[in-house]
Amino acid sequence: MKQRMASCITTRRKTILTLSGIVMILCLLLMLKVQVNQDLTKYLPDSSSMKQGIDILQEEFQGLSLEQTPAIRVMFGELSLAEQTKLQIELRGLENVSGVQVRRGERWSDPEDPTEYTLFTVSTPCAYDSPEEKQLEAAIREKYADRGVSVVNSNTIGNNTSIPVWIIVLAMGVLAAVLIAMSASWVEPLLFLAVIGLAIVINMGTNLLLGSISAITWSIAALMQLVLSMDYSVILMNRYRQEQDMEKAWLQAFPSIAGSGFTTIVGLVMLVFMRFKIGMDLGLVLAKGVLLSMVCVLLVLPALILTFEKAIQRTRKPSLHVSTDRLAQFEMKHGRGVVLGFAVLFIAAFLLQQQSDYVYSLQINDPIAEVFLPDNPVVLLYETKDEEAAQKIQRWLGQQQEVASVTGTGMLGGLLKDRLLEQMGGENHTLMMAQLQLPTESEETSEFLDRLEEQLEAELTGDYYMIGNSVMAREMQETFGDELLLITLLTAFSIFLVVAITFRNLLIPLLLVLIVQCGVFLTVMTTHLIGYRIYFLALLIVQCILMGATVDYGILFANYYRDMRKTMGREAALTQAYRRSIHTVLTSSLFLIFGTGSIGLSPADPTISQICLTLSLGALCTTLLILFVLPAMLCALDRWVKIEHR
Repeated sequence: MKQRMASCITTRRKTILTLSGIVMILCLLLMLKVQVNQDLTKYLPDSSSMKQGIDILQEEFQGLSLEQTPAIRVMFGELSLAEQTKLQIELRGLENVSGVQVRRGERWSDPEDPTEYTLFTVSTPCAYDSPEEKQLEAAIREKYADRGVSVVNSNTIGNNTSIPVWIIVLAMGVLAAVLIAMSASWVEPLLFLAVIGLAIVINMGTNLLLGSISAITWSIAALMQLVLSMDYSVILMNRYRQEQDMEKAWLQAFPSIAGSGFTTIVGLVMLVFMRFKIGMDLGLVLAKGVLLSMVCVLLVLPALILTFEKAIQRTRKPSLHVSTDRLAQFEMKHGRGVVLGFAVLFIAAFLLQQQSDYVYSLQINDPIAEVFLPDNPVVLLYETKDEEAAQKIQRWLGQQQEVASVTGTGMLGGLLKDRLLEQMGGENHTLMMAQLQLPTESEETSEFLDRLEEQLEAELTGDYYMIGNSVMAREMQETFGDELLLITLLTAFSIFLVVAITFRNLLIPLLLVLIVQCGVFLTVMTTHLIGYRIYFLALLIVQCILMGATVDYGILFANYYRDMRKTMGREAALTQAYRRSIHTVLTSSLFLIFGTGSIGLSPADPTISQICLTLSLGALCTTLLILFVLPAMLCALDRWVKIEHR
């Protein structure tokens, strides 16, 4: 079967390239129709109380919108009342401004700062990111550029997931440099990028079948697919260079590409088991992308290589060569010491990473939020039959110093109450909204929500639901520990099973799983030691991607070592395993480290930045462990590594 496929692919390359072009054009058109969802609350688990409340809101309060109205916040320092009035009039006179609210105060995050600041909230009827809204924001920045003014669009927070062009250019430049350095021809990188680019276009176009995808997935899926699947092209090209016959090279490369891709897909599929459905969204798109990359490499790359074979030969150049002979000697000589050191490192990393703090909400860099707390509303949805009890809750909220204002029907009567009920009353439920003077996520916020829930439990007889950013962060925090444990165990067991079947050996998968898990622990430990709080979603995603992607490097090295041990001694086998695997491991790992690291520099969206930076650090830690620890383990445990169970 594989023989016939290889023969068909090598003899019908014109047909394959023509069909590939047609599919690419079709998927480019489909990409334009893919819906991108900005609202992360849509990915809350079905069991989430907040999710259930949102569903009721959408069903009973169809005309009600809880989204922020477009507003631009402008902050000045040390203004007199006369200057404040003058600026308010000036701002009100700008085009497309519907209102200006003024607020004065001191820096809440630093009580020792004596400066009194003035905040102007400029409302506009123009939609966020529309040309008119952008023009208004630019006009404000230009008009007051010499006064050290801070200008922040309220709708930017949580809505801007587009990666700046300069970041994309930087990432592609770094990745192109890695490919050029590691390739033996100037043409090879172009062929690799063309094939993976084709797979990316097909993947993004076929996302239409999913209905919609999250803005996070849309922003990083293309780059993640690129860095996770580039090694398939390298593997095939290396085999072709060795065999000088595409049919033989394809047959030799197929098991390695299929095995590498399968472990990566298994790791990505584990994201489906996250309670927060953003994991399923990202996992399905990336798993589909890796599968499509495998198919494109196995079908299209051979056709391209054969078509441009003369160009490849004419543009040959020296590739980066890394000598590993001395490293192999060191690993052979000090194998037991390295293994012992790894055991100590694993235990230390495990203990230190347990002390890490996690965050469950992220915000863009907002200098105004350091002075004036941003809006933090909590919506309470309760059954209408509890209206009398809800009035007690409203009065209680009005007495709390953490609450800036409360909107509800409890303190009104007569016609005003009837009108408010028309707006805030549904068929079976009624709304109440409290504006908190608290950060989205803090110990004080959690304590307040706990006290509020105690009041709700004591006063209300029916079901109730709390909705808000602070509520969502609290829900994520309560389930994170159990979810991380579940994802870790599922991922580790799945990868262990796949590798055990591949090698027909129980020790090798155990070593690989321990090494990659140690890489995850080191990542969390490092962020803790430098005082950096890791985003919970980033850790869950990194756990799955690292276990699925970087374990391939270990599989490749262990496979070469076992093959060489059939005809060589331990030291010679170790030396050859290094020589044969180092090129592929370095190319793939550098792609993953620098590609995700570059995107992690993006200031546009903190969620994307955290995921990519954490993945970059994790890939670095795991790659170092595979190159410096795994070889010593294989040598030290050689007797059991060679065993092949039937």
